[in-house]
Amino acid sequence: MDSVIALMIFAAVGFAAAFSIIPLQSRRERQDRAKTAEDDWAESGFTLSRGDFEMCRVLPTPRWTVVEYIFEDESRHEFGRYTSLSRYRATITFGDHSASLYIQGSGLNRSSFAGKVGGILSNSIVIRTPDAVLAELIPGVANGQLIYEVRSPHCTLSVRTPRWRAFNRGTVFDGDQEVGQYRRAPGVSRKVLVALKRDQPLEAKLWICSLCLLK
Repeated sequence: MDSVIALMIFAAVGFAAAFSIIPLQSRRERQDRAKTAEDDWAESGFTLSRGDFEMCRVLPTPRWTVVEYIFEDESRHEFGRYTSLSRYRATITFGDHSASLYIQGSGLNRSSFAGKVGGILSNSIVIRTPDAVLAELIPGVANGQLIYEVRSPHCTLSVRTPRWRAFNRGTVFDGDQEVGQYRRAPGVSRKVLVALKRDQPLEAKLWICSLCLLK
């Protein structure tokens, strides 16, 4: 009986903490949406040239009934949207087009999509339409870093992030050339700031912004 009571108290405390965070998170995210590109550059801490790099941002929509994010460019124009459908699946929309993202996983986190979505490897993340694979995000580890190789018909990039700070921040490379950085906002905010070389194609922006959301 004591264990049941303790479990009930623990659950009540957990719910109370969750509901106390929601108003703080909502207020912070309203503030995030109102920030200018100059505000985001100052906040990011990126040591990059504004002439060569464009500041994009990933923001949650105000809807609490679905996990959904918008991708905005420096002019605050939406160029993509990410909508989570489950732990292992999401939809990415851009313009009049849409694609499905599938996380195949591995080991205990292996999903029912593994080996069925047209990926080269069975533990990658595959982004595809019904007709073709648009990109494959392949995980790996090297020199104490988590690395995702982003392969698509028009670009091949690698995203590197320290293992002990997985997905809080990372650096994007095209071969040996640094072409981007991203940083997840601290605290309760769900915003992600992404700076990419201005000559990167739209699909590179879409795939990097989507990868930043995968914890």
